[in-house]
Amino acid sequence: MTSRVGPDFVLLAVLLAACATPEDLDPEPEQLAAPIVTDRERYALEDGPYGPETTIVTTFTAPEHTAVYLMNCNGAFSPGLQRRDGDAWVDAWVAEINTCLSPPIVIAPGEQHTGTMTVASRADAEVESRKSNSRIESGMYRAVWHGLFTSFDPDALPFGEELPLDYRVSGPFPIEAATPRDSSKTSPAVRPAEIISVEPVHASVVGGGSPVRVRFSLDLVGLRLSGPPRLYVDGRDVTEEVKRRSRDGDVELELAPERDWPLGRHEARVVYVDDRRKTHWYAWSFMVTR
Repeated sequence: MTSRVGPDFVLLAVLLAACATPEDLDPEPEQLAAPIVTDRERYALEDGPYGPETTIVTTFTAPEHTAVYLMNCNGAFSPGLQRRDGDAWVDAWVAEINTCLSPPIVIAPGEQHTGTMTVASRADAEVESRKSNSRIESGMYRAVWHGLFTSFDPDALPFGEELPLDYRVSGPFPIEAATPRDSSKTSPAVRPAEIISVEPVHASVVGGGSPVRVRFSLDLVGLRLSGPPRLYVDGRDVTEEVKRRSRDGDVELELAPERDWPLGRHEARVVYVDDRRKTHWYAWSFMVTR
């Protein structure tokens, strides 16, 4: 027997399709708003504690009908950047986190989760221990979140089905690379209030045996440090060689060179973190001519 579809059935099917609710449809990702939005439309790298960096705040929205499981370590997860290269997107940077596996962060359907990433051009780092081949150049980028799953089993490998890439990226935005730092100027331009003095004074000309000193007055601004300050000279961490003195609420760091400093310009940088986990720094230079 041959089944025939009448015109009334065809008309009904057309009307149902036209009146279908979003739940009945599965739109292509490009028809949807970007699942990740950024706090700004453009970014520029600026000098930070260890070199050029910028901070990008991203907010992810889970699909309307799918809960998402975010892999993390004590709440830290791995957002990253992709750079546009012709018609393709290539991985350019990813946040580094510890390797522990905490219970996944569950993002309910249609709900949001926000994260902050500090993007650094490590190839241009001022501190040797931070240098790598990871370079952030001027160009168009998009944010991408890694470790997002539509199901999660910590005893399985992989942990679950990963959310498709199109559902965990932002729209494109430009990043402008930092201009080379002018070593004749301090960074930041105004010395932090808790640093009373540095020696040698910035841009001064000194002898080869001159010590490097940094004096803090933590009581001056009520700043509390989460750990000892770190001192770098010419990009090398010399903290273990530093003498530390405390008196009357002040802290003084002193580095006396084992041998005279080589002739020429030298860069000094002190980095410290307060009890709110905010990183502070001050960089200056001096010249050795004899």
